[in-house]
Amino acid sequence: MAITNAGGARRKRGILGETCVAGDWAYRKKSDGRLWKAQADGTSDESQVVGILISGGTAGTEVLYYWEGDVDIGGATVAGQNHWIGATAGVTTTTAPVSTQWVTHVAIGLGSQKLRVKINRSGIQVP
Repeated sequence: MAITNAGGARRKRGILGETCVAGDWAYRKKSDGRLWKAQADGTSDESQVVGILISGGTAGTEVLYYWEGDVDIGGATVAGQNHWIGATAGVTTTTAPVSTQWVTHVAIGLGSQKLRVKINRSGIQVP
């Protein structure tokens, strides 16, 4: 999967803590400062998404990630559709979080394979 800048996307650097691929959504683990795959049904920290990886690699690899702006994900998107971090590590879902999941809205679909990344780390867990 190729993740590219589709207009005004802002990027940062990080070091992977585990094997990841381009398109995975990541959080920065407090204990080691590295990027790990984010998920909604883990701990609160694991839901604190920092961005979508532009490239992947193994643990210890330096990568770039987009944390804000319009990105082309190379796959179908629906204009106006919300995207949250999902229960599968590194993956988003268009289904709102359910019982015991952490609520982190990461993007909205723009159509034409594009997402507008605007991360909202609410810190709220669905009861």
